[in-house]
Amino acid sequence: MKIILICVLVLICALRIAAQNPDIDMVQYVNGHRNHFMDRSMREITNSATPVLLITPVAILVTGLATDDPDVAQKLSGYVGSVALACIVSSSTKLTVRRNRPFEDYPESVTKLSSGGSYSFPSGHTSAAFSSATALCLTYPKWYVVAPAMTWAGLVGYSRVYLGVHYPSDVLAGALVGSGSAFASYYINKKFFTKKPKKVSLALSCY
Repeated sequence: MKIILICVLVLICALRIAAQNPDIDMVQYVNGHRNHFMDRSMREITNSATPVLLITPVAILVTGLATDDPDVAQKLSGYVGSVALACIVSSSTKLTVRRNRPFEDYPESVTKLSSGGSYSFPSGHTSAAFSSATALCLTYPKWYVVAPAMTWAGLVGYSRVYLGVHYPSDVLAGALVGSGSAFASYYINKKFFTKKPKKVSLALSCY
């Protein structure tokens, strides 16, 4: 948790101190030079975040029960904890930074193509996607899980810039928050579910 907060604070300082021209130029370029045939696909990708968050824990539970996995409770707890932590950190950071959306600051050059009503930094969709994807990768560290999960999360992040509702730095911060939340939840659950060896009484061991 401390690592996540430190990383977010560093990004906030960098966001306020460093010049924002590259950030602005990139969202204007990606949004302004988009392929209109991809608009619908990008909306579908960005809207897939919520369904995936709801379906994945059900899939983990069903798979665990079907295979008699003794660690299904740990896996499910790690995933849910990852998403919940990412949501808390992301929402609290939004209220702290209060950054406007790019389509609000530059309505003449950035077109809003998706929902985006709250503050911009960090990207909530991206943090949710990366918390979900990273949690899955830690739970099932197989290439056929890691590759599609991280590709999907990356596309969700890109779609937020493409659709004009986030700056690239919002997406970067969201990815950091999401991934950091997954690692934090994974290690917390690992310690919680690890069985401690029973202490043997010295007096009993003498017999």
